[in-house]
Amino acid sequence: MKLPHIFTSWFAVAAIQISVSSAAPQNSANNIEARDVPRWAANFSKAVDSNSAGFGKVHIQYWDLRTTPPSQGNLNNNGPPIPVVNHPILGKALNISLTGPTQNPNPQIQERWEALPPAAFLYFYEGDDYYFRFDFALDKRYPINQRKWNVLNQIHQDDKKCCSPPIEFDIISGNLVVHGENGDLGENGDLGENATYNIPLTAVKVDTRYKVVYHVKFGSTKEKSLLEVWVDDRHVVPPFHPNTTTIRGGPSYWKGASAYANWTVPPLTVYQNAHRVGPTFASVNGN
Repeated sequence: MKLPHIFTSWFAVAAIQISVSSAAPQNSANNIEARDVPRWAANFSKAVDSNSAGFGKVHIQYWDLRTTPPSQGNLNNNGPPIPVVNHPILGKALNISLTGPTQNPNPQIQERWEALPPAAFLYFYEGDDYYFRFDFALDKRYPINQRKWNVLNQIHQDDKKCCSPPIEFDIISGNLVVHGENGDLGENGDLGENATYNIPLTAVKVDTRYKVVYHVKFGSTKEKSLLEVWVDDRHVVPPFHPNTTTIRGGPSYWKGASAYANWTVPPLTVYQNAHRVGPTFASVNGN
């Protein structure tokens, strides 16, 4: 389970310096064959919810408002499927909404709603090398300028005794951010104080489509771990070895579609589609 965070000022972000290019990986004619097919892809063409789109289990969880500060309630690993709607920008997409304060059955705020890929495509092991994609649009009421964690996508570690995920994408102070492992943190302050890396990717607006592709090499050491990121085909994070391992305590897993937020953030809604994982950039980057 991802532990709570302490955060810092947005402007104290970049743990590393990056350069930005518009170049996407190029494939030779001989390489555009079986390797350029997704390992798994959600199919929204006839879907009415995450189940019929091809996702597996759904995680749902609530903050308990009866404690001060609010505490995390029990994680339900067999939650209700996330509905699919016809979005004016994305087309058919998951409507992932975290509700604000409710009284049923007790005072609570929704913490997470996540749809995972099927079990056969969920786990990643030492030496695995894959590309991941998700497209998203933020609802017009999304609180884009807040500074607490609110996760749109993540690679999660298996270790149950420590650490936040080694890779997660959040919306913070009007920016899409990728950062890693905040450790055992409290709830006050802003995102990033103890992050091993914390990189702003692009400024974001509501009612706008964004395509995110990221490349991960999975390893139990920094030297064996690798991350690079594209946003809308711009190579915003060239390959680097993050200061947190992408394998810890066992296989890592991909939380394919996600909204997961600090208790101060909801209500919020994010729309997502085009979830894919594959062995090459081309295998996930097509329409």
